[in-house]
Amino acid sequence: MVRIYCQGVELPSSPISLHVLSPEESRAASRGISNTSRDEVVPESRADVVQTNSDGNDVLQKSDSGSDVDISHKSFAQRRLHIIKQLETQNGSVKKESTRRTRSSNEQLLKAGKNSGKINAHGDCAAGSVQVDAVSPSGRVQPCMVTKRANSYTASFTPQQVGLWKIGILYEGEHIRGSPFSCQVFDAGLVEVYGLDVGLVGQELRFNVNASEAGRGTLEVSVLRHGRLIPSIVKEEAPQQYRVNFVPDGAGQYKIHVLFNRMEVKGSPFILDIADASAVSVFGEQLRGASVGRPASFMIHAAAAGPNDITVEITGMILFLELSWTRSLVLPGEHSVDVRIFDQSVQDSPFACNVGAPEKVAVRAVPRRILTKDLHTEHSFEIDASSAGSGNLEIMINGGRVPCRVKEIVNRQYKAVFTPTQSITHTIEMRFNGEEVAGSPWHIPVEDRPERQYETRTTSYYSELSGAGLVRAPINKIASFEITGEGLDTSDIQAKIYGNL
Repeated sequence: MVRIYCQGVELPSSPISLHVLSPEESRAASRGISNTSRDEVVPESRADVVQTNSDGNDVLQKSDSGSDVDISHKSFAQRRLHIIKQLETQNGSVKKESTRRTRSSNEQLLKAGKNSGKINAHGDCAAGSVQVDAVSPSGRVQPCMVTKRANSYTASFTPQQVGLWKIGILYEGEHIRGSPFSCQVFDAGLVEVYGLDVGLVGQELRFNVNASEAGRGTLEVSVLRHGRLIPSIVKEEAPQQYRVNFVPDGAGQYKIHVLFNRMEVKGSPFILDIADASAVSVFGEQLRGASVGRPASFMIHAAAAGPNDITVEITGMILFLELSWTRSLVLPGEHSVDVRIFDQSVQDSPFACNVGAPEKVAVRAVPRRILTKDLHTEHSFEIDASSAGSGNLEIMINGGRVPCRVKEIVNRQYKAVFTPTQSITHTIEMRFNGEEVAGSPWHIPVEDRPERQYETRTTSYYSELSGAGLVRAPINKIASFEITGEGLDTSDIQAKIYGNL
């Protein structure tokens, strides 16, 4: 028995039977064939049952009609030849039917590139007895490399042309049963997809797939939205040219997978954004928080609308947009941002935007230094954001590597606590609505020396004056500014304020 495999799959015509004759039997059969012209042979078409007498001689044989035919008077060679002829007749009829089945079922699909097939031969087969040739659609013969391992032969070749190839497998110079085999070679990279464009929810979307140059194969298309399969229709308008239709059922991103013979074509999966006139995307960090006196911007994605179809209403002001909008907000507090398309508010609109004033955040009692003996103990400083409006306060010490806890003392006034553990400079960074507050960052060194005594200090130097209170202040509200200097004490500082009181 000989089994034939292609890419690990046994061919439909496999296995095949090989009858091996001994040298004596082969010579006897040859002598019998030479005597057929002189001796009469019973013209039976098929032998179903052979009866054998006690001395091993065949005496009776069933014919097609079921009647017994006496061949006992024949010589041994004639009786053997008679049986061989009937077996050949029987195998011939079976082979014709098998050939018809092989022609339709032996076609294999191979992709362009290196391919290999395996041939199993049970029995002793000499090296070099198996030969495999591949014939391209243009008629070019390409010998295949054949390697042997035990009783298994592996043949490999690299097709460079799509279409029908013929694979001939020869044993001792003769084609085995079913050879040559048919292989359809294809190339999924030659499939073209075109016509994909922006679509709208509820409107049928169409695109085309051309596989006419890719060889013979099966096309599969799947449309996915958030992992859910969307129904689609694939129609063949011409040989291997297809039209694909589907209807988007919601706004968002769609993935379109196109497979040819279960292989993704070039560019697959294709990404398609579907817009909805009633679903517009509004995004941006400053949509939720902004700072007084600084530009604030956000983005609006509306593929199905034009610039004149979009309006934004911010605390009573109506502005026209294109793709983005920028304006300076001047009042601290919570602002309402209403985004409209076709005079209808989009989803989640109006948006609450907290507008604050980072320069009005006051930071007090920041340690000037940390003594080595005070490591692993809590240190603190105070934050007053009562005049800064709404917003998010962010505090980072050494890039976030030193934890900091913040607790509210009274309305919008906080105490920040941290515990230094390493003898390194500690840097405090503070932002309000993404903007640096006045004085940030602060650098606190770790030192062994104690605090300087007032008696040993003869002169103090300030290094920086900062804060909004130096240039402007609101009526009936606290105004402040910062004085930063090395070795300064409160008793060292005198401040005089002049104005119309």
